[in-house]
Amino acid sequence: HYDWFCVLGVIVTCLIPWSLGWGDLFHIFLIDTIGVLTVINITNTVNSLAHLYGTKPYDKSILPAQNAIVGWLALGEGWHNYHHAFPWDYRTSEHGFRYDFTQGLIEFFAWLGLAYDLRTASEYVVKARAERTGDGSLTKVAESFFTSSVVESQDEFRKAQAKGAVL
Repeated sequence: HYDWFCVLGVIVTCLIPWSLGWGDLFHIFLIDTIGVLTVINITNTVNSLAHLYGTKPYDKSILPAQNAIVGWLALGEGWHNYHHAFPWDYRTSEHGFRYDFTQGLIEFFAWLGLAYDLRTASEYVVKARAERTGDGSLTKVAESFFTSSVVESQDEFRKAQAKGAVL
């Protein structure tokens, strides 16, 4: 099916504008190709930087890292250690919409009714995971986003497990 996506991409981005008289086919194809290559390279650069450089506050055994510079420049996509440690969480970071445009976009679509059943990791699960497998770099800035402290009691642990938390 990949071949059909390529054909559809050429039709939508090149042939339709050309048929509407928006320019000659060569220049439309050239601009389209430059645009696609630019987007692909930016995406791969963000992914590479977020997997190679940064801290690992949630899981030090995996390659993805937290990279604030990439996070801010790529509108929230630099918080890869959180994203990979909690893959069921629709948010890409613990920082909330303030540093995570992706989260805001998903919440907007949820408001429209186009996204639903959004799952999040609880504060307890996030902090417990950071303490258990993180590299100790969970900063005061990140901790300021949490409203409660980790309760080390068995009751809290059982409650989290009963709610389906993965610890």
